[in-house]
Amino acid sequence: MIFPKMKDITKREDLLALSGDITIISKSRFVPILLLLLGVAVVVLAFSVDRDAENLSTALLTVGFVVAVIGAVGCIRPGERVVYEPTGEVMTLRKRSHEDCVQLNVEKAIADGDVSAMELLRAEGSTPLMSVCWATRSGKVVVSQLHRYVPYEYKPTMEPMVVIR
Repeated sequence: MIFPKMKDITKREDLLALSGDITIISKSRFVPILLLLLGVAVVVLAFSVDRDAENLSTALLTVGFVVAVIGAVGCIRPGERVVYEPTGEVMTLRKRSHEDCVQLNVEKAIADGDVSAMELLRAEGSTPLMSVCWATRSGKVVVSQLHRYVPYEYKPTMEPMVVIR
């Protein structure tokens, strides 16, 4: 089966090219850096506390370590969100596996922008079809596409469908 070159919404540049209203906003790294520095400061403070207050020192060390780890994880995580600009809603990516026998139903659900129908048609394990869906929490904006597994990767089988309610 030959797949023509088409947009693939798993790639952010193709997703952004679909609509001028969908953008990527970078998250601020200020809060995670602040938490990391605060955690390190509390750990240093824990070592400077009198040895007579061993319980306080241990508590400060634990709290400082936990806060520093939370800050470090926040600094490492990707700092971008896909946003539908007119409403300011964040769009989340969902991928669902499907069997061949429900392909027509999945295509209809994609064309209608029906996220719940795609979820009901979901299968477990390794399957030949995968629906890729970017949707807002309210479901007002849905961008979805069907992919088929060809050796070593999933390839798009249809152009992306954009449904705005």
